[in-house]
Amino acid sequence: MVLIPLFLIVGTFGSRPRRIFATFSLFFYTFISSLPMLLAFIYIGYETNTFHMSVLSSYHMTLEKECILWISLFIPLAVKTPLVPFHIWLPEAHVEAPTVGSVLLAALVLKMSIFGYLRILLPLCPRASLFLSSLVFCICILGGCYAAFTACSQTDVKKIIAYSSVVHMSYATVGVFNFDSLSIISAIVAMFAHGFISAGLFFCVGFIYAHYGERDLSYYSDIRSKLPYFSCAWMFLIFSNMSFPGTMNFPAEFGIFISLFSNNALIPIFLILPLVVTGSFTIWGGTRLCYGPDKSESIVEQVEELNDIHIIIVYSCISFILLFGCDPQLITFCLKDFIKTI
Repeated sequence: MVLIPLFLIVGTFGSRPRRIFATFSLFFYTFISSLPMLLAFIYIGYETNTFHMSVLSSYHMTLEKECILWISLFIPLAVKTPLVPFHIWLPEAHVEAPTVGSVLLAALVLKMSIFGYLRILLPLCPRASLFLSSLVFCICILGGCYAAFTACSQTDVKKIIAYSSVVHMSYATVGVFNFDSLSIISAIVAMFAHGFISAGLFFCVGFIYAHYGERDLSYYSDIRSKLPYFSCAWMFLIFSNMSFPGTMNFPAEFGIFISLFSNNALIPIFLILPLVVTGSFTIWGGTRLCYGPDKSESIVEQVEELNDIHIIIVYSCISFILLFGCDPQLITFCLKDFIKTI
């Protein structure tokens, strides 16, 4: 039900001819990866004669069968997350989709995978999830590093945001498979934070693309002197994307790190690298767009500032980011566990 509207949105309302390739990439990656899940559901129904979750969660099977079932369910969810190396469709879909399509894809569709982990994978395959959690950690750490370094080489603003989404969703996946109340709550908060932050960023990119017709950073410099309200919103969202304290992403990823540190001190050490690289390319891309040197080849001209609709949408996202980022109960919950860990 989700795939068909996305197929039509990207394929019909995309901005460039390459949208056809992006549309079929999105469709076939999701469709083909869903076949193992379909076979897994058929097997579950054949074995238990029911699809009711309350019955299936108490059904016991051997560890070997549970691992096979886990792999069949994990692959389509990893494609939808997306985790490296199942992420190829995401940058293409984001770049070619219209602004509304990118917002729907980042803010809503990617969150279905985290819901699938919590609602389907963990209840049906608890022992296999625990047994294969180290594999998930390796995929998320290596994939986060790869996505972060790949984002550093991009000049298309939408691709930079898309690869940063891969990094943040990898963090959320690590939090889910840490099997700790703090990490799971933090993963859910990170999921909501990424939804608001990515939605605001894609609306900002859609605004400058609608006015200037380009998304490449090489065409822009010193936007702050022409679009001050836009620059203010953009820089706040950039800092939110790098989990700056006071934003919604900070308590979420901080809680994941603290929970991981209390169980295994090595995993958060390896997760620091993609976090540092993410902050580096985020600052580089954000400052280059708004605070770059004045260039003769720049296409930035005096245009109409953010209108009422843009202000309502973008600053609503910022309000939610601040509201939950400065929530004392959430921060206290993280700090209590941090104090206990110390």
